[in-house]
This record gives sequence, C-alpha cells and structure tokens, in this order.
Amino acid sequence: MQPHSNSVWSKIIAPAWRSRAVFLLRLAVGLIFFTQGVLKYIDPNMGVNRFTTIGFAHPYFTAHFVGTFEMICGAQRCELHVKEQ
Repeated sequence: MQPHSNSVWSKIIAPAWRSRAVFLLRLAVGLIFFTQGVLKYIDPNMGVNRFTTIGFAHPYFTAHFVGTFEMICGAQRCELHVKEQ
C-alpha cells in the first residue's frame, strides 16, 4: 500500500501534472528563458548595454552570467518534463 494513496496529490495534482497543458506551459517557459539567455550573448542591447544602463559594476560579466543561467534553467525546464514521461 502506498502511503498517500488517498491524498489530494495522488487524486488531483499528479494526473494534472502529466497533462498536455502542463507540458506546453513548461515548454513555453523553458523556451522563453533559453532564448532570452541566448539574446544576452547575441544582442548587445539585451546584454552588456542593458546591464551598463542599469548600473551594474561589471556589466560584461553579469550579462554573460545571467545569459548562461537563463539558458541552463530554460533547458532544464524543457528537459525535466521529457524525462518524466
């Protein structure tokens, strides 16, 4: 017997978590983060110039750090759902 067989998680949340809507939402969020991270490297106005305008002390490092972080997190958002299927 499973410990939480009659819980709210097993009856409502777990089936919804595997739905197509959740898959599409995770895919959209992952792609948005990934593309924004790539833009931090490609477009100076989205990367270094933006962080310079905001007033960060090291805008070049910060832009690339944030871009890398966004790409990793975006890829994870897309990858996690595929792995669960």
